[in-house]
Amino acid sequence: MVRCACQGCALIIPTSQTATYRRVPRRFERVELDAGKWLDELGVPVGVAALIRRDDGRVVVGYPGPAGLVESELDTTQAQRLLEGRVIEAEVEAIVLSSLPEGGAWIAGIDVVFEMIAELRQNWRGISGGGEAPAALARVIASHAGVRA
Repeated sequence: MVRCACQGCALIIPTSQTATYRRVPRRFERVELDAGKWLDELGVPVGVAALIRRDDGRVVVGYPGPAGLVESELDTTQAQRLLEGRVIEAEVEAIVLSSLPEGGAWIAGIDVVFEMIAELRQNWRGISGGGEAPAALARVIASHAGVRA
């Protein structure tokens, strides 16, 4: 859980992966994954999801919903196939998958996932989310990826 995001805390937090508090990495780098295929295989009903490795080794897929983050645990085989050759820091990084315009896959700090959830909740309309929800998510990804939305 992210408890603070100020620069002062970031300067005093140790960098160990076993520390109680950890810095959220600032990286946002594209990775080679077929996001659309994986979102379908994982049964994600929206065009964006995040794979998060937990401290206990489990990998969960989380995606934004109107009430916040929706999570489900991946089976070991799926997790191994998705993480193959990719290193993400437990709890503070995720693999973000997007089938939205300008989509793809990235390794990103968990703060990007929280930002996507906030944007979705702010822009959700009706039962299905309405037309603005996907555009809001695409803007968050674009702001981090340096792509115009």
